[in-house]
Amino acid sequence: MKTIIFIIVSVVVLHIIKTILKYKRELAKDEEELSTKSIYELFPFLIDGLNQYCYQGKGKITKIDNKTINLYEEGSPQTLSFQYNGGVLMVFWKRKYGHQELKYNRDFPRARKATKEKQLKYLEIVTTDIRGGYDEYKDKIDDTLEDDVWKAPRENFELPTETPYIKMDKDDTLF
Repeated sequence: MKTIIFIIVSVVVLHIIKTILKYKRELAKDEEELSTKSIYELFPFLIDGLNQYCYQGKGKITKIDNKTINLYEEGSPQTLSFQYNGGVLMVFWKRKYGHQELKYNRDFPRARKATKEKQLKYLEIVTTDIRGGYDEYKDKIDDTLEDDVWKAPRENFELPTETPYIKMDKDDTLF
């Protein structure tokens, strides 16, 4: 009986150690990747697409740290944040409506070296989810509100096919 308990505990401990070591390797890969490129440079089609979708291309990117950036437009009720950690890209969207806030977040595991096609798929997922959440919220509070009053996410949106819209200057602030 003691032998079985010892074996089970050993297997669990070894699995925990293996998981920790794998995560540390992923973090080391992140550090290596982010030492030469910004999050924006790793995911330009996704970020540019969301800039076009939410801000009609007028959004600004601010670097919070090596693993986090924000995308926003001055005076807009919404903010997007992107966090890259352990090969996982996390997208956060917040939109204020009076005294309430609508929130959305989505994780994209295995996002390391995401191709243009993969980024465009992420973009399609996020824009669909944002629009769906917006419409659901709008229906709950007042279905007579006009989209232009609310600065609604656009319904008819074409995915970007060309090079990115935002350019980076020397101090890591993107325009």
